[in-house]
Amino acid sequence: MKKWMAVMMAAVMAVSAAGCGGTSAETDTTAASGTEAADTAADASAAGDDGADNSDGAENSDAAGNGGAEDGADAGSDKVYQIATDITFKPFEFENDNGEMVGIDLDLLKAIAEDQGFTYELQVVGFNAAVMAMETGAADAVIAGMSITPERQELYDFSDPYFESGVGCAVLSTSDATDYSDFAGKQVAAKTATEGCRFAESIADEYGFTVVQFDTSAMMYQDVLAGNSVACFEDYPVMGYEISQGMDLKLLDKLEASNNYGIAVMKGENGELLDMINAGLANLKASGEYDAIIGTYIQD
Repeated sequence: MKKWMAVMMAAVMAVSAAGCGGTSAETDTTAASGTEAADTAADASAAGDDGADNSDGAENSDAAGNGGAEDGADAGSDKVYQIATDITFKPFEFENDNGEMVGIDLDLLKAIAEDQGFTYELQVVGFNAAVMAMETGAADAVIAGMSITPERQELYDFSDPYFESGVGCAVLSTSDATDYSDFAGKQVAAKTATEGCRFAESIADEYGFTVVQFDTSAMMYQDVLAGNSVACFEDYPVMGYEISQGMDLKLLDKLEASNNYGIAVMKGENGELLDMINAGLANLKASGEYDAIIGTYIQD
C-alpha cells in the first residue's frame, strides 16, 4: 500500500464517476433488498466513526485465514448478512449518476463476498446509524471508512486493514491560511464522531478556535463554502476526491493522525464473517483485484 503522503497526492488527482448521496438502502447483486433492515437502523440515534490499508496485516490473513474462511463460508452459506454503510463518504461510498451505490468500500465488499461465497444485504443508513445498527444487532458488520483505533477496538473486532488514511484540513481556495494558528478566534467544521473531529477538538485550545460538528460531510463542506467556518477537518483522501471533482476548497500542507480503515463487527460476534472478510481481502490483494478497485477511484 502506498504511504500516506502518496495516497493524499493520488486522492487529489482522483478521476472517477461523481454522484450525489442517496438515502435509500441498496442490496448487493447476490441478495434481496435490505430496505426493512435499513429503516430499523435509520431509526436508531447513535455514536459514530470513520478509516486505511496495511499490507502486513493482509499477508498474515493470507496465511492464516483461508482455511478458516472456507469453514466459515460453509457455516454461513444459508445466512444473509446485514452490512451497514454510510450514505456519502466519497470515494469510499456514494451514489453515482445511475443511482447505484459504488465506491472503494462497496466494490471491495462485493468482490470479497463473491470470492468467499457469502450473501449480504447492504444497509445505506449514514455513519452514526450504521454503527448503532451494529450495536443493536440490526446489522452484522459496518464498512464505512471506519478508522481502527484503540478505543473502538475495545468495543469492536476489526478486519485486517484495507486502506491507509489520515486527517487533512481544507480551506476555501481563495483563503490565505497556511497554518492552524490562522484559525484563532474563528470556527472550524468537522463531521460528528470522526477522526477529523477528534483531531480538531484535540488542538482547538492550543490554536484558539472552536469546532462545530455536522452529521454529514456535505453539510460540513457547505458550512465552509458559505463562509461560516474557516476550515474543515476530514480524512484527506475524501477531501482530495471532492476537490478533484470541483469543490472550491484546497488542502493545507498538513497531514495528521495516519490511521487504517477496517471492517467492524461487534466484539466476540460474527467471527465466521470476519474470517471470510480477511481471507477474501487477502485473495483480492494476491490476485491484483484489490489494486484494480483502488485504481478505479484513486489514480496515480
